[in-house]
Amino acid sequence: MVSPIYAALLTLLLITLAFKVISLRRKHRISIGNGGNQDLAAARAAMSNASEYIPIFLILLFSFEYLSQSPLFTHLIGSIFIIGRCMHAFAISNHTLQARFWGMILTFSCLVVLAVAAFFLVFINR
Repeated sequence: MVSPIYAALLTLLLITLAFKVISLRRKHRISIGNGGNQDLAAARAAMSNASEYIPIFLILLFSFEYLSQSPLFTHLIGSIFIIGRCMHAFAISNHTLQARFWGMILTFSCLVVLAVAAFFLVFINR
């Protein structure tokens, strides 16, 4: 099984994003919301966005790996997803629209490929 590697790496990404939010909260003494601080708003958006997409990706990745028994493709799609999520988080924090766009393209591409693959693999493996 290789998908737990991606669960661990994505957990580290979420922790990194959370620490950035915590750091900005302490620096600007903001306990709730963003207090009008754009850097904190961006950091919170990056963490929230990652928190929304990572769980469904991991469910699909585990399902795909279980159904396909393809560690190579699991590594490939997991790596692409991590690159996309890192690009997106970096782009939100640095207000870089083009990197954010490509980060989401990679994210959605991985989700669509896994969803379609898992759907068809259920019927192939019957």
